[in-house]
Amino acid sequence: MWENSDVEVFFYFIGARKTAATNGYRPAHLIKDNYLTTGIHHYYNVGKIEPNGTAYGTITFISPEFYPKSLWIGKRLSVQEGSKVVGYAIVLRICNPLLTLTDRIYHKIDNAIILMVSNRGNYGFVTVDATSEQIPICYMAICKYENEDTIYLFLCNDNMETENDCDFTSIDEAIKDARRRTFMPFNWKYPNG
Repeated sequence: MWENSDVEVFFYFIGARKTAATNGYRPAHLIKDNYLTTGIHHYYNVGKIEPNGTAYGTITFISPEFYPKSLWIGKRLSVQEGSKVVGYAIVLRICNPLLTLTDRIYHKIDNAIILMVSNRGNYGFVTVDATSEQIPICYMAICKYENEDTIYLFLCNDNMETENDCDFTSIDEAIKDARRRTFMPFNWKYPNG
């Protein structure tokens, strides 16, 4: 973890920048409704993120005392250059306790915090061993338990109940596995964001 960082996040850029973002990049972040603040990025294991790239890293905010209790795990922060959104950061861990919103009610599945969930669709079937019954998978959710680093892809039925899961070391791996499971186009939603 980067020294003095406020949050650990998963960054993903959306192609709005013309050049890569490098370590030390200082964009604005929509930390809460109608409140932008500057933060310094540090990317783990890479020196830069391409305009459509992803990476794990940290953000160190300026003056966090002016927006206490404004963050929670799973919150999606926009990364902005002025009013232009160039990417997002999903909060995975809060390192500065001043920023933690302690009474947040998380959207969870099996007690894991939902980071991303697919729209409803037809994502195949899971076979129950004892009965050979095939249960349709209607949602896929990328989740994280609060005090763990492992990322999970939950395959859920129509009631958002987990029928099967896979564990990964990164959100990128979980996203790739979810896309591998279907030819049907789908979008991710951010229920805790």
